[in-house]
Amino acid sequence: MKKTKLKIGDVIGFNFLGELRKGKVVDLSEDGGIRIKTIMAGKETILYLYYDNYEVLEK
Repeated sequence: MKKTKLKIGDVIGFNFLGELRKGKVVDLSEDGGIRIKTIMAGKETILYLYYDNYEVLEK
């Protein structure tokens, strides 16, 4: 996957526990963490992850 500069509001595809997921970037931290809003088990969830393996799907 390509490494691109993320911005708040970008929709990204990522692998979470072996499952491909799609989520919206809601926050970026200076230490490299990404807050992603996604749907898990039918509920809106915010994940805080350190990732370098993602693909920007929508800007």
